Amino acid sequence: MGLHTAELQTGSDSLTSPDQITLSGTGRIAPPQFEAIPPSIGFPMTAVGTSAPPVTLVVSNISNVSHTLMAVEITDDALAEYTLTPLLSLPIVPAPGDTASLNVDYQPARSGVRSANAAVHFDANTQHHIVPLSGIGQGGGTRTRYRVNSGGPTFNNGIDVWEEDSPYQNTGNSYTTVEAISNTVVDTLYQSQRWDPLNAPDMEYAFPAPAGFYSVQLHFAEIFNGVNFVGARVFNVQIEGQTVLTNFDVYAEAELYTALIKDIPVITTDGVINVTFSHSVENPNVSGFKVSKHDVELIVDQHVVALGHLSLGQSSPTNTVMLTNLGSEALEITELSFIAASESTNLTFTLNTTNAFIKTSIP
Repeated sequence: MGLHTAELQTGSDSLTSPDQITLSGTGRIAPPQFEAIPPSIGFPMTAVGTSAPPVTLVVSNISNVSHTLMAVEITDDALAEYTLTPLLSLPIVPAPGDTASLNVDYQPARSGVRSANAAVHFDANTQHHIVPLSGIGQGGGTRTRYRVNSGGPTFNNGIDVWEEDSPYQNTGNSYTTVEAISNTVVDTLYQSQRWDPLNAPDMEYAFPAPAGFYSVQLHFAEIFNGVNFVGARVFNVQIEGQTVLTNFDVYAEAELYTALIKDIPVITTDGVINVTFSHSVENPNVSGFKVSKHDVELIVDQHVVALGHLSLGQSSPTNTVMLTNLGSEALEITELSFIAASESTNLTFTLNTTNAFIKTSIP
């Protein structure tokens, strides 16, 4: 591109000076042949396995000659998650100024940023127009792992199955009632309970669970009318060794024959969620459990940070990496660290409340 010159030299057998002819020419970039509207497509955050609203892509022939639109395809990393459909059967021959419309659909199969290209091929596939595509697949959500009926049999309320608790508990006695339970539509769950006698070991439930973030719902109802006053039954609950309910009194919060739910966020790292009930006044009891796993989806906007070439003692500019939590729960970032093959001691992290950024210094 730009002005280029050269000399053409001619000669003969004579002793006269050879002739020289100056050659010059100007290179230029070929004008674009096609234009796409929109020039790139960014789909909204879409749950994995569902489809985003389709986007219509309009490709225009902006040259001064006709071109034959031969084929369209999706290329690059997430090609299986996008579809590109012409609205007319191919091939077509748009004249100058004519357009061709295509529908672009996105259905993420994985969470995170999912990128690809829409490629439109013209003239025996000798000319091409590329439109970048991007979308974010959201895989975060809550999956119930356990529904347990404490002190009673397995039952199906027409919506969910609540299994009996013997696979998960270590001790305790059962007690049941036929009284109707208020504040619920699942009376059966609260019409039984498991309680822990004073001379028995502390009642404990153990739910196998892969490491991760969970919600443990504890279901209670006071169904024994011998403790129908505040302070008659008081106990503590620990989950994963942490006290989550202290001097807990079901009757004080819900009175007799009334359902009460305590929803406790839990992090487990050892493969088991342990729930322990300890005595304070009279005997601890529980009506049931619902244990759900929260899928935390943390994505990063870039996977490579180029720090450039640095002189000894020179620090690189600050590089910002944006982390986005696509899960259903808040996520606290508590630690950043490097895993590097070499020179890792010369790299440092700094963490602030909104961004994670990397800074490097070479001593």
